[in-house]
Order: sequence, then C-alpha cells, then structure tokens
Amino acid sequence: MQPVAASHCGLDGDGRPRVEGKFLFLDAEKFFVRGVTYGAFPPDRHGHQFPESSDVAKDFVLMRQAGINTVLTYTVPPLSVLDQARDHGLRVIVTVPWMEYVCFLDRSATRREIRRQVRAAIASCRNRRMNCSLAKAAAKIILTATRRSKLSCRAQ
Repeated sequence: MQPVAASHCGLDGDGRPRVEGKFLFLDAEKFFVRGVTYGAFPPDRHGHQFPESSDVAKDFVLMRQAGINTVLTYTVPPLSVLDQARDHGLRVIVTVPWMEYVCFLDRSATRREIRRQVRAAIASCRNRRMNCSLAKAAAKIILTATRRSKLSCRAQ
C-alpha cells in the first residue's frame, strides 16, 4: 500500500479538526477518530524513542490498511515520523511528557520548568501544524493550569 494522498484524509490546507457540539469536524464532514497508541519504544540509533524510519513506514501502512486514521504517541516524535504520518494519511496526537504526577502547584520553579518543557515539545513540531494541533490544545491547558491554579497539593 502506498502512502495516502493528503487530500484524501483531510490533511491538505489547514486540516485542523474543530469541535462542534460533541463531534470533531474536518471542513463540513464529521471526523471520527479511529486511533491506536504508538510507543513507547526503546531509543533508536539517533536517540529518538521511535523505530527506524523503514519500520515506521511499515507500521503506518498496516495501520491504514486496518482503517486507522489517528496515532497517539507517548513522547514527542521526530519530524520524520510526523512527515511519514502525513504521507500515510494519519493524524498524530502528541503526548507532551511533563511531570504530571508530581506536585507542581507549590513551587514556581517547577511550574516554570514544566512550561519550558511543554513549549520546547511544541516548538519541535513546528511547521507540522496538521499533526500537532491537538498537542498544542492540550499543552495550552497544561500551561494555563500551571499559571493560574491557586490549588495546593498540601490542601488535597
């Protein structure tokens, strides 16, 4: 199976899903996420936690054959993986790893470090707008929570 043309899967133009009520839409059509997780993998020879490019291509072909249209990653993928996903007609929900299981509301230094890590992860996906739009939305929530929350871990 050859990569799917971007125009056949809503990845041309802006290609960003939008929320209308309880549904996602691409242009005028409902977008149903048919997804799988992809990872976590041991680091490759470049230190990325993803398989080699040829293995990613094989995986993405099999996913498309199975009707998958979305992949969720546990770590920020290298640009080559985002490009391959686009070429195969797959959307990517990027998990931005941050210290979500630590008490981050009490220490301003910890909050600043989390914001730095999230911004760096988003920046690494720059120019891959259609693949990282959901990661940006999730990161915006994280950044807002670390900035505005008045809760304390000790109070819970």
